[in-house]
Amino acid sequence: MPDQVAPPRALAAVVDAFWQHDGDEQRLRILPDGCMDFIFDLESGTARLIGAMTEASVVDIPRGTRSLGVRFLPGAAAAYLTEPSNAFTDDGAPLDELSLTRRFGLAERVAETTDHGERRRLIAEFLLLGAARVRAPDPRVRRAAKLLRAHSGPGAVRSVSRELGLGERQLERLFSAYVGIGPKAFARVARFERALALMNGPLRGQATLAAAAGYSDESHLIREFRALARATPAELARERRVGFVQAE
Repeated sequence: MPDQVAPPRALAAVVDAFWQHDGDEQRLRILPDGCMDFIFDLESGTARLIGAMTEASVVDIPRGTRSLGVRFLPGAAAAYLTEPSNAFTDDGAPLDELSLTRRFGLAERVAETTDHGERRRLIAEFLLLGAARVRAPDPRVRRAAKLLRAHSGPGAVRSVSRELGLGERQLERLFSAYVGIGPKAFARVARFERALALMNGPLRGQATLAAAAGYSDESHLIREFRALARATPAELARERRVGFVQAE
């Protein structure tokens, strides 16, 4: 899996992590997490936006590929984009065409630099510039995402809407514009992520995992894993042990 680095404190409200891939051939299952990424191709000096995902994607990375990515917290990337986030759901686009990165020559500068630390510094410098933002961030999105990750069971969207003083349709429009998926889809992904985290702990058995993660039963857990990850919990656990996707 790509190496990850925590963001500097100044970007803690914007960036989940920086990540990098340095040339090895790999086959990876990229799981939905409610986040968007900027990916800088260090060979070509170009960059792409990858939108929020509603299901996993299996990606073959050729040998020699070198890239550095920024994974944003849910809704945070929207401040730098000229189009609403739902325009890129399960899709991507050249970053220069929908942000101000071209004006600052960011992709080229990142590729020309030989040190990953310096590359991260250049990207952080850009993200902290007020002039780099196309629109103001909306603090309600960050608050709603935190609440949905904490309470993603039945009625979570209604409860979060009330707590924020928004109608459910307002919250839907806000998430579509900033996150790229609706709040119900985000809550579904959040429950899936909770199950993934619990798989690393002492829980034993899929029925126990289902109950702890908030699924109605084991069958519900397996259906959701197949829908979101395109794999069962057992298949994902096996992939984690070997570090790559062996078969699809």
